[in-house]
Amino acid sequence: MEIRDFQPQDRQAYLDMAVDFYSGDASLFDVDMKKFEDTFEIGVKGSDLMRGLIITEGGQYIGYALLAFYWSCEAGGFVVQAEELYFTPETRGKGCGHRFFEWLFAAYPQARSAGEEALQQAGVSGSGLCPDGVGSVGFHPTDGAKPPLHSPLYGRSAPNPG
Repeated sequence: MEIRDFQPQDRQAYLDMAVDFYSGDASLFDVDMKKFEDTFEIGVKGSDLMRGLIITEGGQYIGYALLAFYWSCEAGGFVVQAEELYFTPETRGKGCGHRFFEWLFAAYPQARSAGEEALQQAGVSGSGLCPDGVGSVGFHPTDGAKPPLHSPLYGRSAPNPG
């Protein structure tokens, strides 16, 4: 699995995957196409506040990620938030999400300890984007634990599930 920054030639692949992501169960909101396009353009240009990543395997697009960067007193420092993480349907359930987070913690070691601590406190096995996201169940709370009402581990502020 290869993870790299957005490049201009990734535009259509990203747009297709982002539209699929937002049309599924994993999102609480619909997003206008202009917002996808603007997000891609910022990702290509580069920003101190976000990073757009394309995920490929064997030269084929298999996903994308959007990372957000900020400081949080509550988290105890620098936060790298996986704002969006999408994998194509045929690659889901094959360990890609876990490999992505291994890459993320290796790429941002300064955020690792705070992220691990937050995961342990929340009783979460990884990151989820929406409490009702059926396809991301492997990244949701384990053993009945519930995430906090607002958590950088979730891409949205949402009420605790059930």
